Amino acid sequence: MKNKSFGHCLEKLESYKIVGDPEQWILMEKMQNIFSIVTSGLEFEKYNERFELNNAKEALSLVPNGDAFIAWDNYAIPLVKSDFSNIIENIDAVSSVSRVYYIFATNFSWLLELHHDGSKRLVFENK
Repeated sequence: MKNKSFGHCLEKLESYKIVGDPEQWILMEKMQNIFSIVTSGLEFEKYNERFELNNAKEALSLVPNGDAFIAWDNYAIPLVKSDFSNIIENIDAVSSVSRVYYIFATNFSWLLELHHDGSKRLVFENK
């Protein structure tokens, strides 16, 4: 992995686990089966519980803290698992890695999409 931004992100997170092959692909497939993500991004309107956020920190009051995964739209970059509040506190470093990225709960109950256009959208799994 020769991505300086990814290295900087890991330095900022301090406490994390890199999730590589084949586990990364299993988790990504599961995420994509639960959440409707197309080429243009998350199909936001498909979710009963959905929130457009002004900033990523708003998500801290909407989801319980705990471990979460970070997935970037560049699949050559491995998933990273860290504490959700730690990810949000270091969101600038996380966002420097790729233009679009997703943060999702390890139990797949919610997903936060952060897009280069500034949109921040949080959805909860439809049950």
